[in-house]
Amino acid sequence: PCSGQILNAKDYPQLAAVQGPIPGWEWTKKSAAEFPGDLIFNLQLFVQTPTGRVIVCGWRTDNGKYEIAVSDDGCKSFQTKLSLKTTSASKKTPVPTGGLYSKATQKVLLFGHGARWSSSDNGETWTKKTCTGYNADYFRSLHELTNGRLVCTYNNIHYSDDHGLTWTNTATSANGILALPNDWIIATSTASGGSGENSYSERKIYLSKDRGETYNFVFNERGPQYGTIYGIFLYNDLTVFAVTGIDVLASFDYGETWSNYASYQTLKMNAPPILVDRTFVSNSAGVSIDGLFSWTSIPVSLHDFNGMFLLQNGDVVAIN
Repeated sequence: PCSGQILNAKDYPQLAAVQGPIPGWEWTKKSAAEFPGDLIFNLQLFVQTPTGRVIVCGWRTDNGKYEIAVSDDGCKSFQTKLSLKTTSASKKTPVPTGGLYSKATQKVLLFGHGARWSSSDNGETWTKKTCTGYNADYFRSLHELTNGRLVCTYNNIHYSDDHGLTWTNTATSANGILALPNDWIIATSTASGGSGENSYSERKIYLSKDRGETYNFVFNERGPQYGTIYGIFLYNDLTVFAVTGIDVLASFDYGETWSNYASYQTLKMNAPPILVDRTFVSNSAGVSIDGLFSWTSIPVSLHDFNGMFLLQNGDVVAIN
């Protein structure tokens, strides 16, 4: 009825009951200095367990060493659970760069630089093992399928059937993946070309119906400059959105066919937004409450924030 506009409840009291709070509209700031030892986050790793505990990897400015830390109060404070005893990250001194809570094993699994850390007691204690077959340092877009298979991407898509100890390279290049509830997997790939006014983005989307073993093209387009695909989301039922820096690609049949859906030529979004219920929250675009047709600026500036994460209670955490 309001055509996507955000209406002030004070001016329209008859809408106040249905409007409710808008995710991403109001923020509370906590500076790094308020964390003991100035905890600096590794933005690739942000895992939440069924109890609501948040698990991160970062380092303290007072000693510069990486650690695995946990928070039980929605990221207001963190406690160190495992010191990794290193100030650098490599195969010789691995640190976690990605992870998830595994429903199949009921463990927290963290990965990075050829190693796997696992915890069966909600992050209190950790066991580290070497993993093979994955030659990249970073584990991103990590998903667990209903049969326990893990799928991740960094350059190429890999999968593991032993909870991340050995990995198989599919040789399919992708920047991000989305595992659907039926175990279909949508993968996105974007490359830039040209220069100046002739710059463009090569956008490709793949679909796998065999739990990530093989992938078929479902979309291949030379798009405009800043058309990098930053995030892919299951919006509702059969609708999937691939959000780029200036436009949106959409599928209304679970990823089998795609079309251009919305365009924002002056937006130049530079990071993936967060989907909270049916609202998108972006550090550079504000919020979208109308299914990505438009964006509305929020009262605070989050342009300097590099990572955004959704907590189980609906809160959004932004980190710079």
